Amino acid sequence: MKENDEGARRIFARYIAALGEGIVNFANIFRPEAFILGGGVSAEGETLLTPLRAYVLPRLYVSADYAPLDIVCATLGNDAGLYGAARYAADRLALER
Repeated sequence: MKENDEGARRIFARYIAALGEGIVNFANIFRPEAFILGGGVSAEGETLLTPLRAYVLPRLYVSADYAPLDIVCATLGNDAGLYGAARYAADRLALER
């Protein structure tokens, strides 16, 4: 997609639409303050976030002035699960002492 491959651009647009619809549905029901995206795809940063925000925000039932929604990537990216598992193990060891 970054090399302007037309097929990759179409796939990316479909991905944004599918992910965006999921976020829109969830946001319209539960009104969270933020969506934090993790996993490997989060490494794309603004390449992912800019079109995703452009898809999601106009489709929300309430205005951003009333209930703003932030869509961001997790700062730990794909390693979030590893950090969580390490923390869980450390907490378990502390409880056993």
